[in-house]
Amino acid sequence: MERNGIVPDAFRESIFLREGYSSTVFFRTFAVPHAMDFLAYETKIAVLIPSTPINWETSDVSLVLLLAINGVTECFTFAAMSKEEVDRWVT
Repeated sequence: MERNGIVPDAFRESIFLREGYSSTVFFRTFAVPHAMDFLAYETKIAVLIPSTPINWETSDVSLVLLLAINGVTECFTFAAMSKEEVDRWVT
């Protein structure tokens, strides 16, 4: 994301800061790391499915969804969408 100009240099540090407050691992199987602030120049999701699970604190993670979010408006817009709107947006 940094190499592609999607996030600034401060993005990585912000992710580690956020993770320091509370783990972003869910159900001990997947993680959704994200920055403390909406720093991204574009909203993107990077997906990692490792060939072997990654040790993430006390869990073995098999899926990582790295969120880069550009502004609070997009978050609230997505959260307010109906299932039909999400289906149209995704397909």
